[in-house]
Amino acid sequence: MATLDDATASADAVDEAVELLTARLDELAFRLEPPDPAEALSAAELDELFRLVLGACDARVHPLDLDPLDLLSIALDVSERLDHPGWQANVLWRRSRLHLERGELDAARADLQDGWALGDAAGAMQPWLARELAGLELRADSFRSALAFLDAAEAGLDLTEDSGAHALLLPTLFGDRGRLFQQIGNADQAAEWFARERAAAKDVSDPGVRASVHFNSARFALSQRRYGDALRDLTTLQERADEFRLNPANRAEVAHLLARASIDDFGSTSRSPALLAEARARAAGVLVDTALSPRIRLRFAVDLARCELDRGDRERAGAALAGAADDLKTLERNWSSAEVDLTRAYFNATHNRWLRERWKASRAAGDEATTSELEAQLAEHVHELEHSVTALLEAWDSVPPQPTGTGFLQYSTRANVVGELMHTKLLLGEDARGALDILMRAQLRGSLAVELGLRAPSVAQLQAGLDPQAGWLCYLTNVDEGHLFVIEQSGIEHLALGSVREFEALRRELVAAVLRRPQQDDAGRVTPLALRRAEAAAGRMAEVLLPPALAERLARWKTIDVIGLELSGPTPFETLPGPSGRPLDLTHALSQTLSLPLAVELRRRAEDAPGTPVAALQLLVLAAPPVSHVSATWPGLAELELSESDAQRLVRGFAPGHAALRRGDRAWLALDAPSAHVLTILAHGVYDPRRLPPAALVLAPHDDDPTGLFGASEVRALQRSGVVPRVVVLAGCGTRKGPLRRGEDGAGTLPGELFAAGSHTVLASHTDLDYDATLQLLESLHRRLAAGDTTSEALRHARAQLARQEGFAHPWFHASLTVAGAGNARPPQEAWPR
Repeated sequence: MATLDDATASADAVDEAVELLTARLDELAFRLEPPDPAEALSAAELDELFRLVLGACDARVHPLDLDPLDLLSIALDVSERLDHPGWQANVLWRRSRLHLERGELDAARADLQDGWALGDAAGAMQPWLARELAGLELRADSFRSALAFLDAAEAGLDLTEDSGAHALLLPTLFGDRGRLFQQIGNADQAAEWFARERAAAKDVSDPGVRASVHFNSARFALSQRRYGDALRDLTTLQERADEFRLNPANRAEVAHLLARASIDDFGSTSRSPALLAEARARAAGVLVDTALSPRIRLRFAVDLARCELDRGDRERAGAALAGAADDLKTLERNWSSAEVDLTRAYFNATHNRWLRERWKASRAAGDEATTSELEAQLAEHVHELEHSVTALLEAWDSVPPQPTGTGFLQYSTRANVVGELMHTKLLLGEDARGALDILMRAQLRGSLAVELGLRAPSVAQLQAGLDPQAGWLCYLTNVDEGHLFVIEQSGIEHLALGSVREFEALRRELVAAVLRRPQQDDAGRVTPLALRRAEAAAGRMAEVLLPPALAERLARWKTIDVIGLELSGPTPFETLPGPSGRPLDLTHALSQTLSLPLAVELRRRAEDAPGTPVAALQLLVLAAPPVSHVSATWPGLAELELSESDAQRLVRGFAPGHAALRRGDRAWLALDAPSAHVLTILAHGVYDPRRLPPAALVLAPHDDDPTGLFGASEVRALQRSGVVPRVVVLAGCGTRKGPLRRGEDGAGTLPGELFAAGSHTVLASHTDLDYDATLQLLESLHRRLAAGDTTSEALRHARAQLARQEGFAHPWFHASLTVAGAGNARPPQEAWPR
């Protein structure tokens, strides 16, 4: 008898196998409910029927014209008759996957929960059920539940005696964890799990597992804008599609991702028109492929329309959007509103941009009739955008805050819809304040804002405390066009910025040029080439972030608060040249915060704080602890040598008895110690992506923690004891680092933990610090603080003094330690003794 699983079988042999299978199924299925009980199927025949049904499902054939769901219902009936819960769990798992393919999420969840309820009786199917349940939880943004199910799947896998299943599923679970951390924005953890997936799949022969490795790597590389890596994995999938046994939908997805990678890569570089033409042709093939779901096809059509708008081809963009509109109608008929809302919002934002581009073109051409018509369409369409923003905010609010600390604006689609609504309202003549209100509504969805229960501040609150020499710059980098709100005492103004592609390329260039130790000659001097490279990168970024309209203001301002810029990643704004041509960190007192509501709250904390009592400890310095106790965990850490004279320099300027320094084995903050206004920790910074937040400082071991790390748990202990310092200086490498989350407002970082605990200003660094330069910075910083300077002004003086030295002229030495929070607020300090 011919078999269905013979990969080399001829078409005639497969047809023969299907015919024989259909005949046998017809015979057995007819006797499943016979009139005469004596004709009921025996256990052996039920067993045969079960295997025939699953074989038909696996081969994707439909004997007796039965729908796959009908076939699986027969198999479920048989497994129940045989009282075989393992088989029953298998069928429920298969049926749930079929429901998922059809977008029937509730039905899929019900089947999986029925299978999970079988408990240990499900046997080897438990890990597979747990894995699918984790996927559903991830789709619902329930990250904690998803991770719990993945843990359960891995635990169940360890108990199974099937080594083949263990080898097959383990890399899949690693890949699932990678996708989970990718979705919540933790790129470090995602990369680690994808690497483990690739290693675990190395000796697995299953083509599906090996294909999954390439799919996961390609999607992750695309999310990180590493187009070359993505293209390599996608090309492998395309060339080995038969070997990997990719079905039509898989093949369509490969073509879709290849086109997307080519288009995005073209959009971010000066690639040749031939490559764009190739990408367009590939896109055209994807958009007519019926194997691709309408949701994926719609998403890709919108991607293509955005690319065409970037290239200035409004006609092609309109054609792509017309096709997307048809797919949107299909989705709205067949999918739940929760599944459609995000896709509809993405379409609405791009369609709105297309209308704006046409409006600008007709206005420039002097076509008043067309301009008026398009303006009317925009006014009507703005209601669609408002509905989309409201729906997205409500969907976000319906999910409990996650411990991972993701924020609403982490996801580019949501940011794009918010940004497009702001652009349109401004175009239609609305005041900049109205557009800023829209942005603040989104910023309030940040995890730290939610934890603190913040509300959107009023315009009066934003401008309170600003004098003519102070200004706030609030940024939203965006997929298509960015936003900059200039807030000063006299009013609020909006300025349009370029796309995130331009910004992101320059940001990476700037980080590479100024946040890494520069090349030095034998005498320890920074090479001229390194200095020129830093200056050039900073100059190019200044052209994007500091439009000419800002020049007069910047020349007048002495303090600048930068809001929201680092939602896109570390951005050394301090190194940008100001109107004088000198870096801003040497001419202005700078502070950065991730959202306006948070900035207003931290300023309120600073300005409303009670005056420091005369008897209070003003400064506590924890410095240079031994690192030998952690050398096994953190190899390569050198002892930080701090002489007695250097130690005394760190507390110079404060009156006797009002500054304390603990070093060596005593470099630990006892929880019952009196609260200091300023806490400075000078120690090695370490980064462990398994911790949340991952950054910590290495101090001496103590009873509660033999590792001696100062991290999130220690901050919470300080909060419980009521001794949280108002200003904290984390003078260690990478203390401001956290997962690469777009839109997260700080809860995933050590400074964010301090803000949640009650601090209002934190100094920290995204990068490594030079020990000698840091010692000098701290000495000057503390002296200026003792003299009554604000934190940002004190750091500006310290930076300027350091930068005048030839060996420390490069911005890596003087601009790496930065201020977050209310650095420009002036807390009450009148009671400080001098």
